[in-house]
Amino acid sequence: MENINILQKKYIKGLFKGAVADFKKNWKLLILIQLFLVIAQLVIAGVSESSDMFAFMLALIFNFLSLGAFFVLLKVIDEKEISFSQLWNSVTFKQYITYLFANILVTLMVLGGLILLIVPGIILAVASTYTLYAVLDKKKGITESIQYSFKITKGHRLRIFTTLLVMGLFSLIGILALGVGILVTSLIAALVYVRMYRELATVYEGNTEVNTLSESADSTTEVDSQESSSEGQDDMDKK
Repeated sequence: MENINILQKKYIKGLFKGAVADFKKNWKLLILIQLFLVIAQLVIAGVSESSDMFAFMLALIFNFLSLGAFFVLLKVIDEKEISFSQLWNSVTFKQYITYLFANILVTLMVLGGLILLIVPGIILAVASTYTLYAVLDKKKGITESIQYSFKITKGHRLRIFTTLLVMGLFSLIGILALGVGILVTSLIAALVYVRMYRELATVYEGNTEVNTLSESADSTTEVDSQESSSEGQDDMDKK
């Protein structure tokens, strides 16, 4: 059990370091997107008091933009170019409808599991956690997306649950920093979530082994630190 805990800590540490590195490279645009979505939520909350129908329409638009935000995070992990316009031009209408129906099915499954027994509900929630990315990244259909999430998480669900729990607590730390810190901590937690998806999908497709991305991120961070130290030493030598 102790060895399992050590491996879990190393795994989360690797994902976390990689996510922090990703955030540092793209922090300006990521925070801009985060602020935009927060403001959109506040607008919807304000409108809902006067018109439920209009608020509902705005909520659908917000969900569409949120899918675009998840797509941006995927691009960040893949080290591809990102832009603000990807919020609305990266997700097709078909993918959006697929996501809505898949999300309804997943919600009903999880609720059913929670009503029967709490544990089955949690297991179903973890198993289906990457349904969204099966829609966005793999362009799968409603049931195919759910099945894909079940397949890539099989054998790794305890690790996923632990990682999501730790990142959830990490996100809450941002609230203690006058609430503003949540913009940073929630983004890093989301990047960890997406990094974990990319690793599990790659493992499932047989292209690598578990921990490859997290270990790679860890080593990349160390290399960056060594390069920074080397540059600093060179400057000192010149002086």
